[in-house]
Amino acid sequence: MSNPNNALANWLLKTVLRLQEGELTAYEKMQILGLDCVVIEKIQEGVYSIDIRPLGSYEKFIQDCMGVEFV
Repeated sequence: MSNPNNALANWLLKTVLRLQEGELTAYEKMQILGLDCVVIEKIQEGVYSIDIRPLGSYEKFIQDCMGVEFV
């Protein structure tokens, strides 16, 4: 992960979500941008992959992993 995590926060909030300083966000903002979730994967010790996923990705993940279907 980034250390300090403000590099991650800047990327996510300013670059991905396109927020202005002090602007609050909600899931609706992600929907407008066509985004669903942020995935952080550990590749190896000290190496991580951070990616954004399109709408429907979270539901597919839950369905694949837990067998839960969203209606």
